[in-house]
Amino acid sequence: MSKSVNMDRKGRIVIPKDVRDAAKISVPAKLLAIAKDRGKIELIIVDAGMKAAKAIAKRRFAGWREEDHEADSLATELLKR
Repeated sequence: MSKSVNMDRKGRIVIPKDVRDAAKISVPAKLLAIAKDRGKIELIIVDAGMKAAKAIAKRRFAGWREEDHEADSLATELLKR
C-alpha cells in the first residue's frame, strides 16, 4: 500500500490511517527512522522490538540476581591469583 503525504516546514509528516493499519502500527508509537538511499526512509516500530527483547530477557535471566553475579566475578578473580 502506498499513499502520497506532505511534509511541513519542520519535517513532520502524517502517516495515513490505512497505511498505519496495513503496517500494524498503532498510535501512539515510537518509530526508528533509518535513512536508506537518496529519498528513502525506513520506519520501524521500536515498541515491538523492545517488547520482544524484554520478553526474551525475562525468560533468559529468570532468577538472576546481581549479588550472585558480583560474587561469581570476585571468586573468579581470586582464583586467578
